[in-house]
Amino acid sequence: MPFRQTDEDVSFLVGVAEHRVLTRGQTARLLGRNLAALGRRLPALEAAGLVRTVVRGFRARRGRPEGLVSLAEKGVELLKEKGCLKPEVPARRVLSVEPQETEHQLLTNEFRVQLEEMVRRAPVLSVQFLSANSPFLARSAGDDPVVRERFRASGTADEWVEFTPDGVFRLTHSELRKTLLFFLEVDRGTEPVTTSKGTREAICRKIANYQAYCTAGRYKRYEGMWNCTLKQFRLLLLTQTATGLAALCRLVQQMDGTGFVWLTDEQRLKSAGVWGAIWARGRGFRGQPQSILGSQAPILLPSLGPP
Repeated sequence: MPFRQTDEDVSFLVGVAEHRVLTRGQTARLLGRNLAALGRRLPALEAAGLVRTVVRGFRARRGRPEGLVSLAEKGVELLKEKGCLKPEVPARRVLSVEPQETEHQLLTNEFRVQLEEMVRRAPVLSVQFLSANSPFLARSAGDDPVVRERFRASGTADEWVEFTPDGVFRLTHSELRKTLLFFLEVDRGTEPVTTSKGTREAICRKIANYQAYCTAGRYKRYEGMWNCTLKQFRLLLLTQTATGLAALCRLVQQMDGTGFVWLTDEQRLKSAGVWGAIWARGRGFRGQPQSILGSQAPILLPSLGPP
């Protein structure tokens, strides 16, 4: 039987393009589809040259290897033909990330998938996520992503602060008419917290950059983008391991003015959900872990996603 492309297939390709690379399970949860049905459709999409699948392998995770899904070049061409993707967007911004970046992207995508699950389970909430490598967002003349920040530090004439977060998102509660701004940084333990000499760099420098960003009030630009009022923002640090989380908590304890920093790890994220009381705020897990939804969190419906 000849391959027949459906509107659902196009929606599927758009979702994969936005996230670059997903596990099969993440893909099903993101789109709210049954994993078994997705497994039956994927071979047809792959045979048509629209997607490609590879095995994640045993080295990345223990147990049975997972299948990873990303777009193939024909899939990119189809999205351009359908008007979903601008013709000038290069294929490299849509196809799978480099192998050394895959695990970082998958952990970032796990966070994003859970945000979508949260919204499905709490209809009073809405989320808009801006990714640094989204092929659907306009870029500057210098090809910088919309979330890239570059500004002069307050009180200086020549000190520039530059950083690109893994993601920026707004969380809005329709009944409370309240919007919160979040920045996401994913740390897989591949960057040092500090050097052996104690100089600030890597994650430590990132936190200092966000402190300067807050002082300069640069986050206010998102008020115009999302037509809302923002008092401040929260920086979410997601690390892969409990050991990494402990190291980041110790770092935050040593820095002043870090109440806007919230931290958790992958295991907590997957066990209780991004909405759960899994986040250490500012000074580590000395106090009760908190939810990013706060004290007025809505009641979440039972999971509406596929099994």
